[in-house]
Amino acid sequence: KINKFFQNNGIYGKVSEETLEKYKEQALSLDVSLGHMKMILLALEFNPELLIDELKDMDINELVKLSKDKINMKNKIADELKDEYNLKVSELIANYPTISTLKIQIEELTNSLAGKSEEEINAINIEIKSLEAELKSLKTAMDNEIKELKAEYITKSIPYFESKVIQKEKKIKEIKDKIEKHREKVEKSKEIVGKVKEWQQKTK
Repeated sequence: KINKFFQNNGIYGKVSEETLEKYKEQALSLDVSLGHMKMILLALEFNPELLIDELKDMDINELVKLSKDKINMKNKIADELKDEYNLKVSELIANYPTISTLKIQIEELTNSLAGKSEEEINAINIEIKSLEAELKSLKTAMDNEIKELKAEYITKSIPYFESKVIQKEKKIKEIKDKIEKHREKVEKSKEIVGKVKEWQQKTK
């Protein structure tokens, strides 16, 4: 149910049964709403270094942000590294020219089946299966190398994402500070207006 809640709200995390059992009693004892409890569990899943006591007083928006920042860094390559990564992928694919050759051979053999005798068809199909097995093996090897390369660049990307998160938080703080200063000025203005009115009443 919790995982379905995440999916319905566009949150792609997964709370394991182990995590749920570990924190369920504590979460229920917090006397918070079901939605709040689910967001606490999600935040814990993405931030295992935190304690439930550190999250229980956060509001829903804070918990969502805490999780989204980690989700945005997961399985992604920073824009600054994408060109370099794509170049590396192209170079890696170029190391497997046999894949293209095998695809052409399989296509040619498949097209040659028309008009052949049953014996010839059987022989060609055996050859096709042999080539397909070789092709599958090469593609698996190439895909594994690409996965390793992607994992490497995801790790390299983390500092870039963390820097953006810090910059974003800094801007938010600056905006909040400006709003707070403006609010203080308004309050002072109201106070001055109140004192002026009070003085005017006394001088009448």
